[in-house]
Amino acid sequence: MKKIILPPELVERVCLSWSSGVSYALIAKWCGVHHRTIRKIIKESGTKIKPKACENILCGKTFQPRNVGIFHGGVQSFCSNKCKDAQKIQLNRKYGRELRMKVIEKMGGECIICGTPDYRVLQVNHINGGGRRDFLKNGPTAIYKAIIDGSRRHEFDLRCANCNRRYEYEQGRAWTNEKLAEVSPRP
Repeated sequence: MKKIILPPELVERVCLSWSSGVSYALIAKWCGVHHRTIRKIIKESGTKIKPKACENILCGKTFQPRNVGIFHGGVQSFCSNKCKDAQKIQLNRKYGRELRMKVIEKMGGECIICGTPDYRVLQVNHINGGGRRDFLKNGPTAIYKAIIDGSRRHEFDLRCANCNRRYEYEQGRAWTNEKLAEVSPRP
């Protein structure tokens, strides 16, 4: 088998590229050699990726990352898949809260009945009912985006939890004690 010798400056560049997250295959393509040759060069040089902190806000552990290839984000960012999934959940929740706050702001920021501005108790009310069905079909993100862009703004209003419950009761859509008794009579 023919031994391929690369110039020292190229070996240094190969090792630097690999430690910053570029895959063996891509480096091999740049150099015009087989990826196993690149892997061998890196192994022989003793190049390691520097230890780094987990990017999950709640974790922060230091770990020895792996090179996962430039198409998968370069160098490993999380110490485990559990941390990666937890970070996704945190970002989704943050996005949902920000979207909800935009909706509340767009709809006036207070209950249309009693005028309470407390965002913790404000709810988006479907004026004509069908909120649960709409929520299950489209999800909150699609509903919130439709309110923000104005395409479905006329279908909703903003009420506090108490006023919304009272409104649903008056419309005959809320579970009353009589309805509960019909569904599950007490012994």
